[in-house]
Amino acid sequence: MAKIKITEEEVAKVTSILFGHWGYDLYYECQLSCFGGRPDIIATRGNNWCSVIEAKAKLDYKVLEQVCRWHIEREFCQNSQWFDEEKQPERVAVPNFLWVATGNSHSGKISDMKRYLLDKFKIGWIDIEVQCEYPEECLEGSYLKRDKPDGKVSKYSDDTFGSIRIGTKVYDYRVVCEAGIQEGSRRTSHRIISQLLPEMKDSVAGVTADKANFVTPFKLTLQRTVEIMEPDVWYKSQELLELLREAGYDHHYSKDATYKSSIGGWLLHFNHAETDGQWHKKYKLKE
Repeated sequence: MAKIKITEEEVAKVTSILFGHWGYDLYYECQLSCFGGRPDIIATRGNNWCSVIEAKAKLDYKVLEQVCRWHIEREFCQNSQWFDEEKQPERVAVPNFLWVATGNSHSGKISDMKRYLLDKFKIGWIDIEVQCEYPEECLEGSYLKRDKPDGKVSKYSDDTFGSIRIGTKVYDYRVVCEAGIQEGSRRTSHRIISQLLPEMKDSVAGVTADKANFVTPFKLTLQRTVEIMEPDVWYKSQELLELLREAGYDHHYSKDATYKSSIGGWLLHFNHAETDGQWHKKYKLKE
């Protein structure tokens, strides 16, 4: 019988439930200053421990490259004559653990090179597949709701092997290999955690990039500026800055002057506001 296909978004959902069961807080599609990519999931426990998880439909070299890049980018910075870690410590960071979560590989074999990369970079691998899918009507009053609550982990032996039901589908998960602690992570992982924003918990892992569901500091600055503006009121950039602070927010720019010189242009660019035409000195929300 052919396996039921599993999507990247399904892998991410199952992985999120599993790491939540293990006691982690989860952040999705995180854009960080210390990494050129955008990790699918960053899972944190306390102020000093974090795991990075890439969730993909299959275990290929592309997903392995994504997790290995943490070391590649760190080594690039450390070997660059133009980079000084003392001046820009937030640019160099490695998570405590690296994981890949993929689908439909239980009965398959991986190449020696993939196994070598998993071992060399101490990457943990979680394999997920669809055990079965039930018709909607079968769930009503069935043992599934009692024995396999929706969104809960059911262990087969220990935490490394079990199942999770999400709606009408039951997924098997298996930790094929455990993640090892990454070199340099004890000294730098807190830099990753410090860059995570509460709003990143509300994004969705595993969706395509063109849906643009990810959160960035710039997006939050713009969103919060729009939120504090009242209809039919003209604002100078200095007034916007003061209102932002009064509301308990701050901007992501390194200087207040940069916020004041930039925010008006971005309000116009994204069609949130109109200007008074006097050298763009005042801005008002568009109706």
